[in-house]
Amino acid sequence: MNNFPYKLAIVNQLTGSQLDESVGMCVRGYVDSPSLDAMTGGNKSLEGPLFRAMIRACLLAGRVYTAVVIDTGAIAGLALWFPPGKALWQNDAQKNLGFNQFLESLSPKTREWWINTYGSALAPFIKTALSPHTVESSWYLNCICVDPKYQRQGIATNLIKTVEQEAMTTSILALCTDTDVNVAVYKALHFQYKGEAPLPTPDNEYIDVHCFTKPGARV
Repeated sequence: MNNFPYKLAIVNQLTGSQLDESVGMCVRGYVDSPSLDAMTGGNKSLEGPLFRAMIRACLLAGRVYTAVVIDTGAIAGLALWFPPGKALWQNDAQKNLGFNQFLESLSPKTREWWINTYGSALAPFIKTALSPHTVESSWYLNCICVDPKYQRQGIATNLIKTVEQEAMTTSILALCTDTDVNVAVYKALHFQYKGEAPLPTPDNEYIDVHCFTKPGARV
């Protein structure tokens, strides 16, 4: 039993209102993320469509974990994990659930950045950081968010610990983050810091992207 009034669950589908609620929570929770600003080209109206595309893709091919307030049914936290063999937007089936539409809504400069810079700039760093594992052989955390009004109650910790048990003996947990606050959080959760790499933005600035790994519960 959790020591706070929430329940954790793996969900295979969300109602329209639950999806809207989850998207809104992510927009609020990632307000200080420089990567989100780069991914949308600074267009705040595209933050919701980006998170919606991520959540829908994860419902199809990954694992969506939620923390739900027992008394009200409100979604207090959300984690988007992809197990070994799966990755975000790795095929057309996932991309057709909103990502392609999001991409077409971007400015030409930001769209070109997604196509020609974003993945290629980070891939060598992530490959080295995760070695001998890879994104495809890891439990990769693409997004974790706790509604600001429910933070500091252990929700994010529990959303991670649940997957530590899933990872068992065969894999690692892996993630990247872009804020110093989150770096401190993951270090406190005993993730291993694997280094940082500069990510160029569409405006030719740079964001420090930090990579972490953690063995599964019995590795």
